[in-house]
This record gives sequence, structure tokens and C-alpha cells, in this order.
Amino acid sequence: MIYVGKDYPQWREGEPRRINSDEWRSPDLVGEVFDTTLATDLDEKKQLYSGLGIPEYWVVDMEGGWVLAFQLHQDERYQQTEYSTVLQGLVVM
Repeated sequence: MIYVGKDYPQWREGEPRRINSDEWRSPDLVGEVFDTTLATDLDEKKQLYSGLGIPEYWVVDMEGGWVLAFQLHQDERYQQTEYSTVLQGLVVM
């Protein structure tokens, strides 16, 4: 996950590195690296992240060398994109 700008989570030494949505805003970008979970990543997790209002979601195949990038639109659904708005100017391939 990536946070851009201010108001990002900070932990004290020894604290578990979990995101408490009551304390912190949602990340700007979340990525899932899949091996056998592609169906889950493209369905359940995509729905979960859209419900949290995460602006950008990526599914990464390290072995195949490809990335699917999605941007959250006003209808609260992700649309596939070739350009990151979170990491401005980055072309996603």
C-alpha cells in the first residue's frame, strides 16, 4: 500500500503494523501480488478496496511481468487504466 502526501500511518516501535481505519485514512494505492489468487484479487478484494474508497488498485503478476491497474470512479467501481493518477506520470503496463 502507498500513502501520498500528509496524514499517513505512523507506528511506535513494537506496535503491530496494522491500519486502523478509525485512526487513519485509506491508502492512496493498494497492490496485490498474486500467485494462485487472481480470481479473488479481481473480485472480492477489488470490491473490498472500492468499499474503502481506495483510489487506485493494482494486481501484479511477478512471474508473468504484468500489472493490471484500476482507478476508482464516482460510481464506486474500478475501471482499468494504463496511467496512474496516484503516481502521476507513471504508465502502467
